[in-house]
Amino acid sequence: MTNQSSKFLPRKTVRDQIEDKRGYLFDEETGYVYELNETGCKIWILLKEGLSNEEIVSKMAQEYDVDVTTLENDVKEFLKRLVEYGILEVVR
Repeated sequence: MTNQSSKFLPRKTVRDQIEDKRGYLFDEETGYVYELNETGCKIWILLKEGLSNEEIVSKMAQEYDVDVTTLENDVKEFLKRLVEYGILEVVR
């Protein structure tokens, strides 16, 4: 699917509303709404800044007290699901 240096872009039909510790993604094409927790919101914001998978993990490792391997796996799984749901496109 992707590697650590992969970058992603939200599909053009996806709108977001990010609040303090939760957020929502709305796909205008399908009508589906996805709810994000605090961690999902952080990953989404970093994605929109153009960071790669690897850069997201690095940045989050500086902010959260978590094992890097666990973080890598969690971020990878989150991104994989967003691609599967059609929310994100892999751009490289």
